[in-house]
Amino acid sequence: MKFKNILLGLVIAILLLPGINNFLQLFGLSTFEPLKGVYPKTEKPVINAYDLRSSIFQKKFYTYVEENIGGRPFLIRLNNQIAFTLFDQSSNNIVIGKQNFLYDIGYIKSFLGDDFMGEQHWDEELDKLLYIQDNLEKKGIIFFIVIAPGKGSFYPEYFPDRFHNQKVKLTNYQYLSHGFTRKNLHFLDFNKYFHILKDTARYPLYPIGGIHWSAYGEALVIDSVKSYLEKVCGKKMISLSFPNIIISDTLRPPDKDIEESLNLFFNTGHYKMPYPEYSFIESPEDFKPRVITIADSYYSNLYDLGITRKLYQSDLFLFYFTITPEGREVKNMNVLEEMNKSDVVMILATEANLFRLGFGFIEEAYESLRQEENNIYQRLANNAE
Repeated sequence: MKFKNILLGLVIAILLLPGINNFLQLFGLSTFEPLKGVYPKTEKPVINAYDLRSSIFQKKFYTYVEENIGGRPFLIRLNNQIAFTLFDQSSNNIVIGKQNFLYDIGYIKSFLGDDFMGEQHWDEELDKLLYIQDNLEKKGIIFFIVIAPGKGSFYPEYFPDRFHNQKVKLTNYQYLSHGFTRKNLHFLDFNKYFHILKDTARYPLYPIGGIHWSAYGEALVIDSVKSYLEKVCGKKMISLSFPNIIISDTLRPPDKDIEESLNLFFNTGHYKMPYPEYSFIESPEDFKPRVITIADSYYSNLYDLGITRKLYQSDLFLFYFTITPEGREVKNMNVLEEMNKSDVVMILATEANLFRLGFGFIEEAYESLRQEENNIYQRLANNAE
């Protein structure tokens, strides 16, 4: 009987929570922590005769009330925590693996080959990439591709059992890594590199509750990219070192970005993570290239911390070939002109994004370079006449 009364009290408290919260908010006494992730705010609809007659207003108002009900963040977290704790389920595309390792479903699909784009598609893309590389090299511009690792292929042992029974098919990574070598395309394969380091790395290369490589992992990557550029350019760049690595139990962004998107009450668990401190030594003769980087979010932290802008004279970061971090839209750019002003053009994509390698840049660069070449031939033909 006592248990039933406690349970009844909890149910009544939850039912009364929205009204209590709305009342307290009138006096600024109650606020819930906002939900993590993208939750577009619905504005209160303005009533008019047409919307009222056609029921458009009613639908908009229902959505507005539902999204602004008092205590909504608490109720969503309660629902998510129950699903996570009791059923190992999430409310989004996050897969909860063994020992609470978290994955975006896209990384598991890429590991299994479920997103393979087909040999014909990639053969056409490889030819375009080779054309881009050859034409940029004629101008003295370095072009190369960076394959960032994927948490799915790095930690498949923590997949839920239902994925271990699935047959692994040909993957975008397998076909492209072989294709790049076959076509003599310049690339750095950090997916392979991370696998080599997996059992010997001094510090974790991936967090439990994050989707991106660790700060230590990205430090190894930017150091390797710098060494590669020095080799192909034949010039010394700014000296980069990591004199100190802080091991912290307090995670820094983005080491629990997947976990935060679950919107739970309690942490899912993590191990201590490494955070390198960067040191730069610059001399007047150091080469600082002008770089264009077409990349996904794996590049964002390096850019946001200012690491790449310290090494490069300029770093035009085209995020998913859509927008720069400063808000400049790619559709308003002359991509050919930007490439012609650069020393280096780099495409970076993590394993789960290889199915859309370049994010549209390959097609635009290929067409613009072909058009430029055709224009040159046309001018030469006109002059010959």
